[in-house]
Amino acid sequence: ADFVWRAGYERFRGYGRYFQAMEERLKRLQSLPQIKDDEKRERVQRQWDKWFPLWEKDPSDSRLWACGWLMMEWRVAEFAPSFPRKVKVSEKRVQEFLEGCLK
Repeated sequence: ADFVWRAGYERFRGYGRYFQAMEERLKRLQSLPQIKDDEKRERVQRQWDKWFPLWEKDPSDSRLWACGWLMMEWRVAEFAPSFPRKVKVSEKRVQEFLEGCLK
């Protein structure tokens, strides 16, 4: 409910980027070892597992939405590294942002 409103015009307009990044990831899977992809997925999953229960408790918390979008950009950076990013992002930055949401 209210996804478009919460995402905002700019994020919603650029939502197709994430599908394009998924396509790049699938292409990369054919040439990279599976273990590398698994390592990336596990790093992302650790942060997701901290964020998602918080978001489920209060999906209207705008700080959690911002953190979720930052994680989406991080996923793009991890799995489709040649794809352009909207913001500078890293695991450390996501972790710090998430810790700020926990306070």
